[in-house]
Amino acid sequence: MAAQSAKFPRARAARSGEMDTATAAYIHLLRAYANSKDLQAGILIHDRIVSRGLDRDPTIADHVVYMYVKCGSFETAKSVFQRMPDPGILSWNRIIAGHAQRHELEEAIATFRRLLLQGVTPGRITYVAALGACCGSRFLPVGKQIHSQIVAAGWDSSLIVSTALIDMYAACGSLRGAIRVFQGMKKRDVVAWTAIIAAFAQYGHLEKAFLTYRGMLLEGFLPVLVTFLALLNALAEERDWDRGRWIHRHITEMKLESELSMAAALITMFGKCGDLKKARRVFRRIHQPDLEVYNALLAAHTENGEFWNALLLFRRMQEDGVAPDRETVLVALGACIRPVDLEHGKGIHVSVINHDLEKDIDVANALIYMYSKCGSLEDAEWMFQRVERPSMVSWRTLLAAYVKHGRNEEALISFRKMLLEGISPGRGACVSALRACGSLRLPGQGRLIHLIVRELGLESHNRVVCTVVEMYGKCKCLEDARSVFEKIEQPNPSSWNSIVAAYLDCGCMEEAFGQLFRRMLLDGVKPDKTTFTLVLSACMEAQEAPVSADQVAFIHSFIIECELETDATIAVFLLSAYGRCKALQEAYAVFSKNHHLGVAVWNAMISAFAENGVPKNGFLLFQRMAREGVMPNRSTFAGVLNAIGSVGASGLEQGKIVHSEAVQLGIELDPIVATALVNMYHGCNCVDADVVAIKKWTVDRNDS
Repeated sequence: MAAQSAKFPRARAARSGEMDTATAAYIHLLRAYANSKDLQAGILIHDRIVSRGLDRDPTIADHVVYMYVKCGSFETAKSVFQRMPDPGILSWNRIIAGHAQRHELEEAIATFRRLLLQGVTPGRITYVAALGACCGSRFLPVGKQIHSQIVAAGWDSSLIVSTALIDMYAACGSLRGAIRVFQGMKKRDVVAWTAIIAAFAQYGHLEKAFLTYRGMLLEGFLPVLVTFLALLNALAEERDWDRGRWIHRHITEMKLESELSMAAALITMFGKCGDLKKARRVFRRIHQPDLEVYNALLAAHTENGEFWNALLLFRRMQEDGVAPDRETVLVALGACIRPVDLEHGKGIHVSVINHDLEKDIDVANALIYMYSKCGSLEDAEWMFQRVERPSMVSWRTLLAAYVKHGRNEEALISFRKMLLEGISPGRGACVSALRACGSLRLPGQGRLIHLIVRELGLESHNRVVCTVVEMYGKCKCLEDARSVFEKIEQPNPSSWNSIVAAYLDCGCMEEAFGQLFRRMLLDGVKPDKTTFTLVLSACMEAQEAPVSADQVAFIHSFIIECELETDATIAVFLLSAYGRCKALQEAYAVFSKNHHLGVAVWNAMISAFAENGVPKNGFLLFQRMAREGVMPNRSTFAGVLNAIGSVGASGLEQGKIVHSEAVQLGIELDPIVATALVNMYHGCNCVDADVVAIKKWTVDRNDS
């Protein structure tokens, strides 16, 4: 710039007053537009600056770069910077920081190196900007190199630089480096304390984070908003409710709870700790919740299974005029899990379109998944067709939807299309394709997909190899299933469950119980819920060599050992297995311990009584349900009616009582209940007008 000034000495002398005044005015305007983020006004003033030839002034050029960076037009800022013959240090700083903020880390470091090559001396802000670009272990050597330059330049005594070094080491995976910098600081402020607290929290050292927090308080430093945010984020990840309440009291004492970012962090922490009541209380204290606060409460609701309330909150958010972002719609779509949620899901989809979020591939995939979960496969297919470039996740979601809805042929067609598109299938896509082959009993195609699984190196993944075993079992290829299973180095409960299921699918009930289950126990593998349901199913279905009550008791002992006796599903299977072995006393003992678990346990006991020729006890149990306030369902009625029908005319009066109960509950015309009523009356040798009407209704319904 000095050379340029020498070329036009007279012009500068003649207009020095005008230039100084103009420079000051333009700088003032550029700062104002930068602070207000008024890009259009900034562009207009930049045009005026260029037209008057003032863009060559380094001070003005620095402020033009600053204005574009602040207004979010970084590409224009770079363009201005690149045209500057001799950029000032402020422009260098802003371009380096801009690249770092946009996660263009290599570009930020390259710009910093270019600054050094051009002989520009970095200032402390330059070093802070360059350190901000060091994120991830691969940048640790670069960060250390910059650290050495900082020490050589004497900037290591600067608080802001030392704090940036702590952040850099933490971001690059070196907690030890961050601690070393902090311990070497002669002076510390609250920002430095916060940086090391955040570093401890980031690495899960919650105890050290809180010890450091207490140390900061003892040194006389009061925490600031960022300090609390770092602690709350760590508490949320650890689900530490007790410490969360303690920190909440500090936040309240410092009157920071109403800060929007603080409210969002508190809601997130309480949500992850399962305390929705406190999360909602924090939300209600916010006068005008912003997007971050709404997103936090939405996530808290879905994490705690409050899907309906999450959908209501999304609606309220729209009514409050808060525009959703991708995070909002991803969480809201995740709350649509049942067919009754379909209309809510479609409403969210409209919002997605209105806010131009449909092109986001994650949002598009979430929409496909939502439509599938809500039972609308047609909408899921339609959404998939709207995706311009389906990702592997898009294909995987569509394949899973086809399999879920029993459209296995379409699943295999889509799997082939995905391969033809050159997209490598992941675990999920292969699992869906294998399940489709199993359902369709297509061992040939199953073997081809198994080959793809091997080529992709996916056979080492437990879920995939278990699905391969199950597929061969469903295709009646037991030797193939056994061969795959035997190659698993350390079978876990899921692996054992898959081979047990394969044996059952191939009709080898006795082997499933007599060989596999016992071998599993000998190998020291602890059975899980699925194992026991499969083995108990084998006990109930064994025909050639019926399982004895002692064998069921043997399984029962392991169920107790695994602390699964009070699981409702296990209780039903165990009770039914005892019933099949004619061990009613043992079955009733299981029932007595677990009748509080729900109607399914009562139904199983009623069926056990019926199977063992004591339907009267089943009827008495049915009456006891009413006394204990247990609501019968259609399976209850079917079980007790079939039991009554088996005793002949003597059961007619009991049958009529049950019929009356069905009428009162309004389910007498349910197909299952109606069929059971007809069978009961026929079994009791009674055919009257009501029975004929019920029978006619069931026939007409089946015909339609």
